[in-house]
Amino acid sequence: MKKLVNGRIVNINNIELFEKAFEGAALRRAAVSLVGETVPDSPLLNECIKYYEDTYKSLPFPLYAIEDNIKYAVIGMNIKDRMEHPLRMWADGGLYVKIADNKALKFVGNTWGVVTITRELPDNTEISLYEGEIGYKEFLWAVKKLMKGESLRDFYQVFMKEFYEACNGEPMLLKWELAHVLDFGYVPKQLNFKDNRIIDLNTGCEYFLDIFSAGKREVSENIIVIRVGGDKPGYDIKKKTANVYDFEIYEKQAGSEDILSEKNTSKLRKVRIEGAGAVFQAIVKASTDYGDVNNVIYKGFIVDDLIIFEVADVVYISTAGRYNKPQEIGRGLNLYSYENGQLYMVKMTLCNEEQNVYKEVIYSYNIVNGIVRLCRIGFK
Repeated sequence: MKKLVNGRIVNINNIELFEKAFEGAALRRAAVSLVGETVPDSPLLNECIKYYEDTYKSLPFPLYAIEDNIKYAVIGMNIKDRMEHPLRMWADGGLYVKIADNKALKFVGNTWGVVTITRELPDNTEISLYEGEIGYKEFLWAVKKLMKGESLRDFYQVFMKEFYEACNGEPMLLKWELAHVLDFGYVPKQLNFKDNRIIDLNTGCEYFLDIFSAGKREVSENIIVIRVGGDKPGYDIKKKTANVYDFEIYEKQAGSEDILSEKNTSKLRKVRIEGAGAVFQAIVKASTDYGDVNNVIYKGFIVDDLIIFEVADVVYISTAGRYNKPQEIGRGLNLYSYENGQLYMVKMTLCNEEQNVYKEVIYSYNIVNGIVRLCRIGFK
């Protein structure tokens, strides 16, 4: 992937490795004690903890931040290589070293703890078992160097030569650029787009759509009604009907109270915005999946003569002053911000349900030429 680093465009071939690292950092996983503490009256375990600490601190970023078994396999390999006594260990979201029938020394990140185990896994602390995984070639290089007693300080020259050279080999600059390696473009401050509101960025006014039923109409499909029991069992063919909706749009002046607060609804002013028909159309379309139009959440804004909005995780653009069929910009996206003709959208993906960690990817969309660019990848 191409990225601007210290004023130079460089190619980063292992960007997925950094995604893994920032995701691992967001997990904030820990055992009990910090590495560096000791187990009283247990020289063997203290030696194991020391070798873990040495290996962990030797790994460069992003390798030490990755929370995959491949990292713990590499650390385990190096510990076994350095210790004289054989150890029973395995990687499973951390590194386990068996110390009794139902006890193990567990390492997670820069922490350790003695835990009770209900099962013992096969020893999988062998780098060859992870061939093909993200980071395999980097970890393979690292473990070979570690087992020779060599430093890993030339990691960036080996795997990120262009990046390293763009930083002129300066440690502080390299550290800063690595911390921002997943930033690819400018991202403005996030705007607060309220549910079921359309905000006019030109005036500060807010609008909401009051959608109501306008009866039913027949559609081209037929439905079969089966009669069971009675004197005349059989079936009837009837025309299928669908709900018909209409809407009105109301305005709240800038600076007044919540548009839907009970004491403020009497101050609402009915207005006519032709472009709001595009929002209405998208809501009705989405209601087939939500059971009712009132279950569909929308939000958006008006800028210049454009209305840009989100309905059911789909972002649309249309005109504000006149009705036009809404143009779909992207699916699985949410509005994030707007600035100087650039729409910013975010895609949130759940990475770890247990830790509630999400991957956040922000894109920019140029409303003039339709060019989409990746701006930032983050985890939260």
